[in-house]
Amino acid sequence: STNLEIVGVKFVGAGISIAGGSAKVTLRGVIFSGTKNPSSENGAALLVTGPSALLQIIDSVVHECVSSRFGGALAIENGGVVSLCGNTILDKNDAKTAGGAVYLSSSPLPVTAGCPAALHNIGNTSIITGNTAPNGGALYIVGLSSVNGGTKAGSQGPHLSITGNKATGVDGGGGD
Repeated sequence: STNLEIVGVKFVGAGISIAGGSAKVTLRGVIFSGTKNPSSENGAALLVTGPSALLQIIDSVVHECVSSRFGGALAIENGGVVSLCGNTILDKNDAKTAGGAVYLSSSPLPVTAGCPAALHNIGNTSIITGNTAPNGGALYIVGLSSVNGGTKAGSQGPHLSITGNKATGVDGGGGD
């Protein structure tokens, strides 16, 4: 098992790929801004792939990233797991094919499960907003994938807000 924690770093124009092999990565207070992925890989800022790949994103921002394929902010594939923790924001990202913010392929996206217990308190909200793609402005989900955890908006627990995203193609899913 490989554990890595990255704290308080700003990535401008560069992303991270996490691939299987029992990798566990925690991003805390990290900013990804303006990351572009013109290659055939998915996920402009973050690609998490493989059944043992685990990423915790805590109080971080992924902003104005562009993928030439799937997942403007992040792509989670082949059993990789990403937990959105605390007040994480996926904002104004773009995917040229699908999943303006997130592309899920045979993988889960737990909102609070897998997060440190201290972040399971009142007021923590991860936000997915202002993202665009032809299909699935916020999320594009294929295979045995799931988005789970958190609580309803307006309740007193942590939750996920998906709003103000835009799907420009025929398969919708903007999230307004």
